[in-house]
Amino acid sequence: MRESHVVLLGAVLIFVVASCTSSLTSPSAVAGTLQVRDVRVIVTAPRPAQVTLQVDGVLPDACTSVGRVSQAREGGAIIVTIMTDRSGDICAQVIQNVTVPVTLNGTFVAGTYTVRVNGVERTVTV
Repeated sequence: MRESHVVLLGAVLIFVVASCTSSLTSPSAVAGTLQVRDVRVIVTAPRPAQVTLQVDGVLPDACTSVGRVSQAREGGAIIVTIMTDRSGDICAQVIQNVTVPVTLNGTFVAGTYTVRVNGVERTVTV
């Protein structure tokens, strides 16, 4: 009977150590995309114009922050992706409103452009 308790205790100890080790080796940050609520477009007056975006979004908890911003331009379409980084296992579930300024690369000649930020689309006339 005593041997079975020792074996059971040993199995529990191995499980606890394995659980701790796996959590230590798990990735420290998880990437996602910003939930976008609104995109405001600001066009400068001189020609060729520059375009800046004010992107309003929501972070889902206290462990999530704004990450990398990337953009791609193909003709009259500009695709902007705003990533988020989440680190930590225990986070306060507090929604955070954020505004991310994004200056679009390059200059814009007169015309109409489509800007898409994480799926939210706006038409811009320069």
